[in-house]
Amino acid sequence: MLLVEKIRSGDTKAFEELYKAYYEKLTLYAFRMLNDLSASEDTVQTVIIKLWEKRESLQLHENLDAYLFKAVKNATLNQIRHQKVKQEHTASVLFENEYQDRGFDLAAVEMASHIQAKIDSFGDPQRKIFLMSREDEKSYKEIADELGMSVKNVEYYMSKTLKVLREFTKAYMTLFLIILGVVLGYLQS
Repeated sequence: MLLVEKIRSGDTKAFEELYKAYYEKLTLYAFRMLNDLSASEDTVQTVIIKLWEKRESLQLHENLDAYLFKAVKNATLNQIRHQKVKQEHTASVLFENEYQDRGFDLAAVEMASHIQAKIDSFGDPQRKIFLMSREDEKSYKEIADELGMSVKNVEYYMSKTLKVLREFTKAYMTLFLIILGVVLGYLQS
């Protein structure tokens, strides 16, 4: 804990010592989850920099080793969630572009408006949390901090919202695919 006390008091040499002692191990740990060296390095650097920025209020209830690995794990999981959202968004955009090029933009616009109406029908915390996550691309931790609630509450609302939207879009997509099949059958004949 001596190293932590030195860092807390602003000792840059102690911070350098921590960096040299943990950077490689933490990067390897993050890499095992991300399979991306650059992203792993960025994640570890962010965690270490945040530790330095919050050094004066740093309260460790566990040893430094456990604290750092836990922080890297959480940051890595947030990054994985963020990447998944981006991939889903990219797939959605590609899907839209594909069908817009074929003249199905009206159906996509209609579906999007129905989804937006469904989102607008959610209660305040549920709708706000969903929009902060998807439109503002904020992590669950950032949303929790901003709204003054626990990360578990944010996860609960997101889970509930995504379940409703999956069920809603599943029903709508079934109808859309039936209509699409009829239209494509008509065009081919």
